[in-house]
Amino acid sequence: MQWLLVYILEAHAADEWPIGSSVVINQHKTIEERAAACASCCDTLSVNIPTVLDSIDNSFNNQYACWPLRFYLIDNGVIEHIPMPTNGAYNPLEIDQWLDKKLAQS
Repeated sequence: MQWLLVYILEAHAADEWPIGSSVVINQHKTIEERAAACASCCDTLSVNIPTVLDSIDNSFNNQYACWPLRFYLIDNGVIEHIPMPTNGAYNPLEIDQWLDKKLAQS
């Protein structure tokens, strides 16, 4: 079993649609900027699964229409779970619980 996180464009980039968050990231203009933002977020959230970047033309985001949802849990090409935000934020434990359940099934 393999898990993969796809890091896409910023939902509330400070230079496009700021929401007054304590996290301030401008929209990525280059793949290097996207990589730096991804690394920072993964470090902050202690993400320990393989992570890849969407292309700078946002082809993954355009294919899966991620906005306003930012998490799709896909297994063998099937979207199995879409965590829902509460009060404008996602509960990372919901994703962790889904992953634990999937791992227990394998």
